[in-house]
Amino acid sequence: MTLRASNRPRVLVCEDDRDIARLITMMLDKGGFDSDMAYSATEALALLAQTAYAAMTLDLKLPDQDGITLIRTLRSQERTRELPIVVVSAMAGEGQIAFNNQPLSVSDWLEKPIDENLLVLGLRRAIDGMAQGKPRILHVEDDLDIQRITAAIVQDFATFEFAATLQEARARLLEQRFDLVLLDLTLPGGSGWDLFADIDALDRPPPVVVFSAREVSRTESARAAAVLVKAQTSNDHLLHTLQRVLREGRASSWAQL
Repeated sequence: MTLRASNRPRVLVCEDDRDIARLITMMLDKGGFDSDMAYSATEALALLAQTAYAAMTLDLKLPDQDGITLIRTLRSQERTRELPIVVVSAMAGEGQIAFNNQPLSVSDWLEKPIDENLLVLGLRRAIDGMAQGKPRILHVEDDLDIQRITAAIVQDFATFEFAATLQEARARLLEQRFDLVLLDLTLPGGSGWDLFADIDALDRPPPVVVFSAREVSRTESARAAAVLVKAQTSNDHLLHTLQRVLREGRASSWAQL
């Protein structure tokens, strides 16, 4: 199977009925989401450990563990503590009543049969709610695996949007404002350096952190807020660099007010 880079939010669908799981993924695809399927709590936990998801849909009746117990497990782990969860279950009403007074942080409770519009709207609201207050980073990178790994590293403090080509990156920059651009230099259709002209032309240009496979000259380095070489950069170093550049960018913005 060939993986392709995608700008769309990725949702984990946890549902033991395979036909219903496929139906949900079809609805999500029409609504603008990519998705992966898990048919048990065990499979869901394994996928959540290796992939950063924008949200999760969850049936309450699973073969190896009830959904409420799984929610408690997810909320006890740092990686998934803030993961938006939309319950999609024939038992959604019962679950909502039984656990209404407990802090499970469920974004929405949807009954089966599934209303496609309510499903897509519930996920969009859940994801948008999580994004509020977090810095927004545009990651320009054509390697899907690097996209996912990087998003997982910073998911607790920032929201990631992705662009796999220069054309996609330019469109993203015109559509919305970003607090930082994380930029690979080797891209389909050109060099990451070509994007600097587009960034500089914005009303409030975000700082750029170059994150590339090759080293750059001192002159080139001066164009970016920081330069990191992939093979020489640990997860912690990447995280701390992004946090530092974001802090400096915010301080600069305040100074200009």
